[in-house]
Amino acid sequence: MATGLAHTASGSSREAHRRAATGEQLRDLRAFRFLEEDRLAATPLRWRGEQATTIAYYALRGGDKRHRDRFYLTRDGHAAEFDAERQ
Repeated sequence: MATGLAHTASGSSREAHRRAATGEQLRDLRAFRFLEEDRLAATPLRWRGEQATTIAYYALRGGDKRHRDRFYLTRDGHAAEFDAERQ
């Protein structure tokens, strides 16, 4: 995890709920498959003070739920940001 993303931890109850929900999703995880990546080296995106040079896309399956996640990675492979789409 990149420094900028690590510093977003607020300790709020909302954050605690989201972390618990993510923990449940990971416990139910049955498949984690790489889909593709976009290289942004020529024009990196800035996230929380970090430069994301790659967006990596993964498909996750757990129980009857499916997700498509995006990880915005720095040059050294740390996550500057991530988000998920439920399907």
